Amino acid sequence: MVTFTNFSQAQYPPIAPVVGAEHYGGAPGFEKITAGTLQRFDSASRKWTAFSLGEGTGTDFMRTGGSDTFMLPPDAHKSIRYRLKLSPSDAPGVLQIDALAVPDSNSANLGNQPDIGNIAVAIQVVKSR
Repeated sequence: MVTFTNFSQAQYPPIAPVVGAEHYGGAPGFEKITAGTLQRFDSASRKWTAFSLGEGTGTDFMRTGGSDTFMLPPDAHKSIRYRLKLSPSDAPGVLQIDALAVPDSNSANLGNQPDIGNIAVAIQVVKSR
């Protein structure tokens, strides 16, 4: 679960939640992008929506939050449930997951806009038997 909180008094435009994995040393191939999947739970439809887990080499992953855009007024918070599954080809290692709050992903110049907030979490990946 990722909780987005506005600790400021700023009135932000609609916010798009974006979550993705940085390049992962345990992923096969030169670019080290995991082929795993990420799912976000939609509380309205009660269904999981799938996204690519790896951030890739550009900013396309920044557009994955648009369908779950929300307002976040001062002192408010919004929690979103995620689940991830790595590819069987991924080896053990440390996978860094980034969670960002960015301006609505329908913006034409998304790559030029700063994120509103972000956090990175390191996850130790082990092979199960």
